[in-house]
Amino acid sequence: MRPQQMKPWSELTPSEQARYGNGIGPHWFPNVLRRWITDFCSQFFREASWRRHDYGYHRGGSELHRIRCDGLFLVAMRRDVYRSPWYWKPLTWLLAHLFYIAVRLFGWASFNYHDRSEHPPPATA
Repeated sequence: MRPQQMKPWSELTPSEQARYGNGIGPHWFPNVLRRWITDFCSQFFREASWRRHDYGYHRGGSELHRIRCDGLFLVAMRRDVYRSPWYWKPLTWLLAHLFYIAVRLFGWASFNYHDRSEHPPPATA
């Protein structure tokens, strides 16, 4: 299926959603490192989904779509930060912002750029 024809994330079944994402980190990270980071961060980030973020990158579009995808990821991570116990807040806040900075600086290499004007970005997180 071409990215332009892909369904929005909210219309995917849980099994379809589970097929997306390689964990937290770029494709060139060693698998063991990416798996460790993903397992560690899964303790803190529940709403924020790297699978959903990776799906957005696979679906692609313009730079505005990428900005929106990264922004929704940050918003979801911040909600997770505020839901975390007080003793984890500083760490989760730092991780959320480091992940956001990383996807903004380096995500262009993984984003599927194409003209997706007929499929505007979703209106909600």
